[in-house]
Amino acid sequence: MKNNSKNKPRLYADFNKWDGDGSSRWLILTCKGTSDDLARLNIKLTEGLEVVFYADDSDRAGNRDELEADGYIHFDDKMNQWVGIIDWNLIHHVSDQARNK
Repeated sequence: MKNNSKNKPRLYADFNKWDGDGSSRWLILTCKGTSDDLARLNIKLTEGLEVVFYADDSDRAGNRDELEADGYIHFDDKMNQWVGIIDWNLIHHVSDQARNK
């Protein structure tokens, strides 16, 4: 992704709600959290929009520690819906970024 993550909108996505074609996987962006973020941020999904996707998670002690992944928006004509494209190998916890600073 070319832009710094700080400049990208954060958009909720359920990382357990995905589909794929055998060679790649994508996030299905139909959850309430996604809709709520779009409304709160006043964003319309557009092809290629770069975002930071996030999902609820916790650390081993049970403290909130969201998952994040940089990605972009794509309209899947076959499924007739918007999806999120991410590199699944680069999913990380928010706390990982704080430790790496």
